[in-house]
Amino acid sequence: MSDVRSMIAAAIGTGEVLSIRYHGGSRPGSLREILPIKIESDAKLRARCTTSGAVKQFLFAKIELCARPVSGEESDLWSRQAVAAPPDPACSGDICADRRAAWEALGWRVACGDEGDFFFLGLHRRRKDGKAFLKTPSIQIVSERPWTVAGRDLTTRTFRHYAKALAAFLAVADRGPA
Repeated sequence: MSDVRSMIAAAIGTGEVLSIRYHGGSRPGSLREILPIKIESDAKLRARCTTSGAVKQFLFAKIELCARPVSGEESDLWSRQAVAAPPDPACSGDICADRRAAWEALGWRVACGDEGDFFFLGLHRRRKDGKAFLKTPSIQIVSERPWTVAGRDLTTRTFRHYAKALAAFLAVADRGPA
């Protein structure tokens, strides 16, 4: 197994975001951050490109691993150190405690948890008949390297920083269930 394939296989197991220079696609030679999902064949990788947020196929022959983004080039990309950092300590339960009553008054059922370096917060709306809450959250924020904000009728977005993820989450959560 090539060095690139073995590094990517390890990243799939750990959920690590990798810095690569991709010599293909619409921007050949550009620096990208990817979250590897699955090795599809000897030649192809399925990964989420954090720049576009889309799941794409990458050819191993066109991938060059980078230790970190080149200084000054696409400075908004994630560094391995930032991705590997534990979640913001201010998030673990504080946001649940601070806003739970307001969200419940809006009609949400709040589900949150914190297990070491893993944090999740989900808001559930009632079923159409109003008798029970849906099992799947209508909106959720999860610390899974990177921070993820997702929902039933939302496009899943990933964020490097907790504050940006929280702002996106709150923009939906504070409006109440649709």
